[in-house]
Amino acid sequence: MDLDKFRAQNTTIELLVDAVKKTGNDSPDKVAETLHNTLEFQGNYERIRLNDKGDAVIPLIVTQYKLE
Repeated sequence: MDLDKFRAQNTTIELLVDAVKKTGNDSPDKVAETLHNTLEFQGNYERIRLNDKGDAVIPLIVTQYKLE
């Protein structure tokens, strides 16, 4: 499977592609184990940190503008 064509889509896809490559196959159980052991991933556009539950912690900045 040519995974590199998906690499530039977004950071989440990059993380998944990286996990499949590190695992060496696309077995869901093995990929999930690799993802659970990943604490941080630097993609092309942003860095993803994963908490102990495996949830992605992505910084988000919200700006509110008030019209007068």
